[in-house]
Amino acid sequence: MRKLLTTLAIGAVAIAGTFFVTSGAEASSCTSGSWPADVQGRPANLHTLGDEGLYVWRTSDGWQLAVTHPDTSKVTFTGTVRTDGQLYGTARRTEHSDHVYFAEDAGGVRYRFTNFGGLDGISFRTRCSNRLSFDGKIDGVELTAQQVFIGADGHHPGGVPFVIKRS
Repeated sequence: MRKLLTTLAIGAVAIAGTFFVTSGAEASSCTSGSWPADVQGRPANLHTLGDEGLYVWRTSDGWQLAVTHPDTSKVTFTGTVRTDGQLYGTARRTEHSDHVYFAEDAGGVRYRFTNFGGLDGISFRTRCSNRLSFDGKIDGVELTAQQVFIGADGHHPGGVPFVIKRS
């Protein structure tokens, strides 16, 4: 079984018509290697009322995570992102009557999105991180690998939870 490693991206990202921008670059003095190329870029299939699931990608400015589903019913997405380094600069993006709860600590972030088919998400940066781990649920049920879209090609991990490592 092939285990896919993944990363989240940040930067100038259009979510629901609004640009979500973070500044600065990730600290590299305490890390080695680079994040996998296949985690770079916003998934091409990410849009309002799109395929149900969790979308993760990376840009030169950091990580981005978004969720959506294909109708306007209420769906709750929950999950965590953990790192072996530090996570910081978490910002959120919601629309309409969506609600987001997130709790950031130095080692990760927990999120809860009440989603009505729009795009909800968080962006974050890492410092001294060699790996990121992700888990998630939709209405209390663990995401399947087919409900996770990583990088510009929207590829799926080997399973959930999944880990993205520097090479």
